[in-house]
Order: sequence, then C-alpha cells, then structure tokens
Amino acid sequence: MTNNKKFVWNESYSVKVHVLDEQHKKFFDIANQISDLLNNPNSSTFKHSLTLTIIELARYVINSLCSEEDFLKKYSCKGYEDHLISHDCYREKVKELLSKARNETTDFYELANEVAEFTQNWIDYHIAYKDKESIDGTVLNKLLP
Repeated sequence: MTNNKKFVWNESYSVKVHVLDEQHKKFFDIANQISDLLNNPNSSTFKHSLTLTIIELARYVINSLCSEEDFLKKYSCKGYEDHLISHDCYREKVKELLSKARNETTDFYELANEVAEFTQNWIDYHIAYKDKESIDGTVLNKLLP
C-alpha cells in the first residue's frame, strides 16, 4: 500500500443499523492500525504488532461477521447466500495471513502491505457496497416499530 491512507468513517458507509455500523467502525480502526504500522516499518515491535493486528482481523470474524450473518438471515436480506460466500472468503484470507505471520521466512513489510490492501478492499467493496446492497430500505422498514 503506497499511500498508507487513514480510513475515516462517515455516514456514506452506514447501513443504518447501529450494531452493524459500530462493528464496521471497529474494522476501520483495525485498517488504521495497519496504516500506522506501515508508516513506521522499522519499529522494533513491527512484526509483533502486525501479528496482533492480523489476530484482531480474525477476532472480527468471530464477533462481527457472525453477528452480521445472523442479522442478514433473521431479516431475510437479499443476496444472503452470496454474502455468506464473501464472508467465507474473508475467513480464508485471514487464515492465509495468519499462516504467513507464523512463518519465519515471511517478509513482514510485504505482509503488512498485503493486509493493508485486503482491509482497503474490504472497506471499499464489502462495507461500502455489499453490506449496503443487502441491507436496503426493505430490511430497514422491517426494523421500524
């Protein structure tokens, strides 16, 4: 990732479901941790910090994606099956990243760039597009009293 940009949450990312928006904001925080690491690659804690951040991406799977999947199923959101497939791809990618972090021969700067690209793509495509597509006005109307 060449520009190490910070990810700033704004309403354009909102799916209008508070709990899901809060989880997405947490993902932004994780993405920004990667950006911070890339801005200081010579830090003595770079490798350790990167590994911890990848573990945080894995925790995101356990908590946030499962919660989102439950919501999508409960409200019969459109594209549910495709959405699950994209979440499964996320899970597989995080497993791959964790495996690389455990490998002593890994170039951790290269790995950090790979993680940065992954998080940016997840924000740009999944959160900004896929989630909003699945949680449309029809679903939101079901939530109103």
